[in-house]
Amino acid sequence: MRETGMYERREPQEFQPLLDSRQAADLMHLHPESVKRLARTGAIVAAYLPAYLLDLAEGQRRGCEGRAGAAAARDGEDDA
Repeated sequence: MRETGMYERREPQEFQPLLDSRQAADLMHLHPESVKRLARTGAIVAAYLPAYLLDLAEGQRRGCEGRAGAAAARDGEDDA
């Protein structure tokens, strides 16, 4: 397996969506407090992220999508 250097280009990563307790509860058909209790006991994997970190992660995801769309648009212009 080849090690990648610090400045080498890497394959783009697909970000997994972050869910709050209400969204997770909807997916699991549970009450949000039940999801929180399961997370506290370790029955489900969870991490506490303050709201400003969630906003930062969402902004980064949107930025990555925007750069990918801009690159695709530039590639399409070359063909014309």
